Amino acid sequence: MWVLNFKRTSYLIIGVIIILTNFSCEKLLIEKDKPASNHEVIDELWSVLDERYALFEIKNINWEGVYLKYEPQIKDRLTESQMLDIAGNMIKELKDSHTDIHKGNVYRYYWPISNEYMKRFDFSIINQWYLHGFQKTINSVSYGKIDETGYIYIKDFEKEISESTVEKILTDFGDTKNLIFDIRNNPGGNEAYGNLFVRHLIDKTITNKIIKFKNGKAHNSFLTITSTIDPSSEKMYTGKVIVLINKAVYSAANSFTNNLSLLPQVTLIGDTTGGGGSLPLDYELSNGWILRYASSMEYRPSDSLITDKGIPPNFYVEMVADSRKDNVLDFALEFLKNN
Repeated sequence: MWVLNFKRTSYLIIGVIIILTNFSCEKLLIEKDKPASNHEVIDELWSVLDERYALFEIKNINWEGVYLKYEPQIKDRLTESQMLDIAGNMIKELKDSHTDIHKGNVYRYYWPISNEYMKRFDFSIINQWYLHGFQKTINSVSYGKIDETGYIYIKDFEKEISESTVEKILTDFGDTKNLIFDIRNNPGGNEAYGNLFVRHLIDKTITNKIIKFKNGKAHNSFLTITSTIDPSSEKMYTGKVIVLINKAVYSAANSFTNNLSLLPQVTLIGDTTGGGGSLPLDYELSNGWILRYASSMEYRPSDSLITDKGIPPNFYVEMVADSRKDNVLDFALEFLKNN
């Protein structure tokens, strides 16, 4: 079994999958002559996913049945927009937000979370009524103190979070007894950024997950890799840690939740995360459409799947929309007072 050390997560993953799978670099993004018909486009799309998508057996999807459902809808007279709609509907059968298709800025994708649910969380309420405007922001990270508790809101992991930024934040929180990470509505990005925080919360190397990369045409063909995280050489934060989560915590944020959940000083509060622990790769179809697909599955060290199921909280608290209060944060602060 291969071991992957996650000091710089995403770059290592990409290197590993290109070197160790039987899909060469050229096949990840390839261009061919334009197909003669719309049928060839849909056949190519179906075949690429059939060979490369990682979760068919986990999701118990009859992919041949999906083809038989949508292929009769394909006519040569259909416009590109109509074809994109059909292709998008086919992909949505996978119920996977790491698998989508687009042409330019026109996307077809699956996202199960309603706008109403997303709007229940509003950081501006926390900034006004809990932090009272006394917060600092560096890229996607905003942080401040709520009494003796450090509060860190991470909007996403798309914008860079540096080692020096993490060390500065934790130095500012040196006099706090507790720490809250709020990653509600965080859609993900680069997992390595979150791991910079994790490294300051551990004093020894941890195994954080098992990754199964798709490496053959068969639906059950995988290469298994063990992932680890090393502790930082800098000061460790030793207080209690709360992580606030909801259904819209996805991808790298889902992995961040998993990594923190393995630590004894960490408590998860909120709602089960959205999942999406998978490496998405791109493939250019012969008509120029870009297909993105989930190429791997992730498991917790206990062997429970986190890619599709998400991670449940230790304490479930349903978000309630309020113009002055955040009931999930209130629960967390009360929990810290009593524990």
